[in-house]
Amino acid sequence: MYDQLALFRPYPGALGTPTAYFSGTVSRELGRLALVAGRPAEAEELLHEALDRNRVLGARPYVALTCLDLAAVQRNRGALAEAAALAGEALAIADQLDQPGPSAAARLLIDETSRGRHREG
Repeated sequence: MYDQLALFRPYPGALGTPTAYFSGTVSRELGRLALVAGRPAEAEELLHEALDRNRVLGARPYVALTCLDLAAVQRNRGALAEAAALAGEALAIADQLDQPGPSAAARLLIDETSRGRHREG
């Protein structure tokens, strides 16, 4: 699936024929697939790319979702300050757009990174 989806990486995010389906940039989906495949470095690169592209597109719901994905990657590699910042950005957008699921996920990530930083300090 990754290889088939990778063909669309250069395009901004609208896929489809008569009816376009928009889910932000395909780089986010590729990043998530790379993560499932056990390739966290590749996932991180793709999610950074997705975050930049979604910001340029003005795809705010997908900016929030990409921030969450990237925050989880950063948390898993021990970059807790970066994870908390990304989760905070996701929370602000999700609350503004009334996205309860992403908002709850962001709060959870913020709590997890906060606990982790307290243990380090």
